[in-house]
Amino acid sequence: MEETHKHRFSSYVSVSKNSSFIDWVLQNQSHIESSLLSAGLDFINEQGEDLKAPVTDLILDNRWHYIDKPARKQSYKGILQKNTHGVPYLKLTYYSFRHGGYSEHFKAKEVIKELWKQGREGVYKPIVPPKKPT
Repeated sequence: MEETHKHRFSSYVSVSKNSSFIDWVLQNQSHIESSLLSAGLDFINEQGEDLKAPVTDLILDNRWHYIDKPARKQSYKGILQKNTHGVPYLKLTYYSFRHGGYSEHFKAKEVIKELWKQGREGVYKPIVPPKKPT
């Protein structure tokens, strides 16, 4: 996942080496939330099998939602929460009734860790199309 989503993490506000994680979170809350939602949407579409159309919006009400209507064999449920320190967290689970049942949980901590790492390193990787050979 970290490779496919790195390009989405490039518009954060970098922080000094002395800033705490909580300070960084408070300064970048909306960006962290939008990155989590974007990565969560990618996660659901990667997990889904033979979807007629990709999932374009997540309904985050902690209820199951089918992603392969009318077959109703695959679903997800999720909720976006904040802990007591204000750190956003996306709890998202994909479930398939195919193949005897299978579930996979979205790894929100990995997304947040990657954003934090990039903020600490001051990394900015703009999306640049590859140059064509001349």
